[in-house]
Amino acid sequence: MRSALEDFLREFAATRRGSAHTVAAYRRDISRVLDFCAGEGKPVAPEQWDAPLLERAMRDLYRTGHAATSAARALAAWRSFGKFCMRRGVLKADPARTLPFPRRPQRLPRTLPRLDLNAALDTLEQATDPQAARDAALLELTYSAGLRLSELVGLDHADVDRTGHLLRVRGKGRRERIAPIGARALAALERYTASLPAAQRAAVSPKSALFPGAPGGSPAARCSAPSRTASRSSRAGSA
Repeated sequence: MRSALEDFLREFAATRRGSAHTVAAYRRDISRVLDFCAGEGKPVAPEQWDAPLLERAMRDLYRTGHAATSAARALAAWRSFGKFCMRRGVLKADPARTLPFPRRPQRLPRTLPRLDLNAALDTLEQATDPQAARDAALLELTYSAGLRLSELVGLDHADVDRTGHLLRVRGKGRRERIAPIGARALAALERYTASLPAAQRAAVSPKSALFPGAPGGSPAARCSAPSRTASRSSRAGSA
């Protein structure tokens, strides 16, 4: 499994544009389990990478004082590694898929007003105009993944792993983290994408902004989206 880990990290860095920080974090999260299983640097057979091992490793993370966000990142790394090993024939199944993502503390971004989110989102879902679909997707992603506004407007299409329900987020200093996202947020994102004009949908690429201010909009235009979303959703919530 240690040689598979090296192959996985090489592929991750080459094909998924993983930063040096993310690659190092994934190496640490996966190596920790391998060392936990057999001892530091010792071989681990594929059949030893199973659900009971990962469950013990998850409990150990909490026992040693790791936060839920760190545990979620570790599980994301284990799932990506398991998926790679299945593709290469090293594993027949990915045991990390049986583990639920840790529950993260709920927090509201300070820049959004206090409002009845459920009522606001329900109102936005019932609207039929493209702007409402965009606003709903912005809010759902923000609260589902616990994003800062700067992280939200920096998202590209390549950052969304719809199969794994994961989001690659770039924070201060371009540091990356992996955040889980819920089914409701993904559904809102699909509705928003489907609401785009055909020409704009055809122009979408992995590197294009998930929420551009306008087709081909500048970063400055993209940054105006959250404040507009908060204003509109506030009116929806009070309607």
